[in-house]
Amino acid sequence: MRVFKYRSNYGRDLITLTCNQLFASKYEDLNDPFESMQFMDPIYDESFIDSLPYLTNKTELKSAYAEVVRLLKTQGVYSLSKDVDNEILWALYSDSHRGFAIEYETDILLKDFNFNPIIPCAFMFDIEYTNTSRVPKIIQQALNGKLNIQSIIGNKSTAWEKENELRITFED
Repeated sequence: MRVFKYRSNYGRDLITLTCNQLFASKYEDLNDPFESMQFMDPIYDESFIDSLPYLTNKTELKSAYAEVVRLLKTQGVYSLSKDVDNEILWALYSDSHRGFAIEYETDILLKDFNFNPIIPCAFMFDIEYTNTSRVPKIIQQALNGKLNIQSIIGNKSTAWEKENELRITFED
């Protein structure tokens, strides 16, 4: 599948292109204000876990929560669009239409980063757009056995739907 990265930071972007590299943002640096570590409060969340009388595995849950927070702080996120002709994306991410778009083929891109099939380091997924609250509910997900990074960073408000986005995450 062909996907596109809109760019405007000429210096960094041209260097990464000539060096055959990518610049993947950290989760906490993404531009959607609801995709932020500010909604994760380890002290409050650990207190909340302690307050649940029916939990018998509080230590395991706290450990899983800490691991997810660590992963979110260390994984790189590379956001791409399935559309190259989106005027809004050209305006937002390509210096008001003065930048450029880089075209990638997802199969080749993933193959380049996952050169060791036993230990992949890049994972790709589509963004799901929804009107429900996207504030990461890590504890609820853990209690329901659905704790994973994609469920936390793979959702955006329908206001962002025109981006037609997919993401690649990279292990640090």
